[in-house]
Amino acid sequence: MMTFNSRRGVDYFIAATGTDPTSISTSSIGGDNVAQYRNLVIWLNNKPLAPFQFFLPKSALIETRLGVTFISYEKTWLALTPINLDLEGINLTATQKIHSRYPDDQILTAEGTGRTVSGFALEVGEQETYGSWEQFQQSVLKKSRLNLNEINHGVVAIRFG
Repeated sequence: MMTFNSRRGVDYFIAATGTDPTSISTSSIGGDNVAQYRNLVIWLNNKPLAPFQFFLPKSALIETRLGVTFISYEKTWLALTPINLDLEGINLTATQKIHSRYPDDQILTAEGTGRTVSGFALEVGEQETYGSWEQFQQSVLKKSRLNLNEINHGVVAIRFG
């Protein structure tokens, strides 16, 4: 996903699965299924322990509330809700490995919990649709709900704010 940045022109959020959480994934581990509808993305992987990486700029504000990781860019906000995924936070080892080439960037990592399918739901918001960063967070926390009743079959439903 790309988003506006007044200094660099563009910022990004890049998600990937891989085999080594301490290095940038250059390809998928396989088993990825991605669905998108309007401002929502659901990404599932059928490898129970699949490591996920999220490549983003250091300028992004990262805040976790009630199990949802919120990421704030200059004009765009993200709500990352893990699905059978342990979000481990900024991976300092991986971030240090990329520092010479990408000094303004960092890698957030997560690993599947071992329960069948793992992944995440990602909601995108902006001022035009939510009013403020705080209202976006409140809306996600109050209105968004995952239904994982059929997760063993690779089916996830979400009601979002």
